[in-house]
Amino acid sequence: MLARMRRLAPLALLLLPTLTLACFSSSSSGSGGSGDSGMPDSTFSDAADEPATPEGAVESGPTMDATMDAAPEAAPPADAGADAGADASVDASVDAAVDAHVDAAVEAGSVACTIPADCPTPTAPSSVTCALGVCLVTLTQGQSTPQWVAVDATSVYWVNDNNLGAVVSVPLGGGTPTTLATTTSPWSLAVDPTNVFWSATGTLNLMTVPLDGGTATVLASGIAGSVDMAADTTSVFFTVPSVAMMGKIMTVSLDGGAPSTLASAQDRPEGIAIDSTSVYWANNSKCPPDGGVCSGAVMKILRAGGTPGTLASGQAEPMNVAVDGTSVYWTNYAVGFPGTGAVMKVPLSGGTPTTLATANWPWDLAVDGTSVYWTDYVNGTVMKVPLAGGTPTTIASGLGSPAGIAVDSTSVYWADSTLNTVMMLTPK
Repeated sequence: MLARMRRLAPLALLLLPTLTLACFSSSSSGSGGSGDSGMPDSTFSDAADEPATPEGAVESGPTMDATMDAAPEAAPPADAGADAGADASVDASVDAAVDAHVDAAVEAGSVACTIPADCPTPTAPSSVTCALGVCLVTLTQGQSTPQWVAVDATSVYWVNDNNLGAVVSVPLGGGTPTTLATTTSPWSLAVDPTNVFWSATGTLNLMTVPLDGGTATVLASGIAGSVDMAADTTSVFFTVPSVAMMGKIMTVSLDGGAPSTLASAQDRPEGIAIDSTSVYWANNSKCPPDGGVCSGAVMKILRAGGTPGTLASGQAEPMNVAVDGTSVYWTNYAVGFPGTGAVMKVPLSGGTPTTLATANWPWDLAVDGTSVYWTDYVNGTVMKVPLAGGTPTTIASGLGSPAGIAVDSTSVYWADSTLNTVMMLTPK
């Protein structure tokens, strides 16, 4: 019967709608092991250590082994034949489930690896594992509360969010991280073709530094409160949720000069996104504690300013925002209301919002031409769903607190602020 129970666990895992399985192969390049930090190379790495002995149990040793050797062999239980038959039946079911899972993955063209050697070999100390068709790369570990993430054609960027924080990058192919700037309490992140931008909340400054490092400079000062931002080749746009600053949407030219206000009197503006004509943001109004109607909103204004327009209202504490050529996407984080979070979208011109997926604690999100990706900060998962909606897929689970997320044409990247890692999953 015990053997039967052992075999039921992997079967249950295989039936989950995810590429994550209970058993993985792992490989590490160079010195990419867990090191002194005690952090694993990857959330999906093999659990090489023996399970801890339960409290109160007696560990096996020479004396117990000798006693067991001397004891007469116990007669098999009366139902041993029945158990053997049941085990054989479960074995066949497990084999069939594995075969079906692999066949479906091959049919969908989603199998990138069967062993770690099939994956791109990252530069040490980065490491890679293979989880039945998906290559998961630990780009770096041992960071200090990494949060926001951005990616370009060569590197991944993030901020280590603490009092002695830093803006850091690592090549897409892995390697040793580079500290681009040290900064007090960095929050949020954006990149353009030449620079990295962030909010140094400890000094109330909006900062910038070249992509390859150098001297950090102040782009705007006196910016109170945590700020989200988006950048292009001419300007940085940012939200200022501070009540003292009246909840503003602001912009500053990369050529310098004083920042200008596009909109004010907004209710806790948080996430922000831009396209060629407009600026979009989420007003993260708190839901009433008595369970009344939430008053969060997703807003829009022309880049040149004007009157803000409401694209969606009555939202449950909308947090972060993304945009593509047809729609605005956001996460309803719903703090204090577990299970009521959602990933949403609405047309660029407004209309009826669409719920793409219900979620527990969706935090950051990113979009590409086919899917929306998001992190569940509390439940430790990374998810995706088609742009038109459908069944959400878990692409990574068992994480700590995945926070910022980014995508490119091949991969998904995220920062785990509890495990202190920056990860890459490919193919996405």
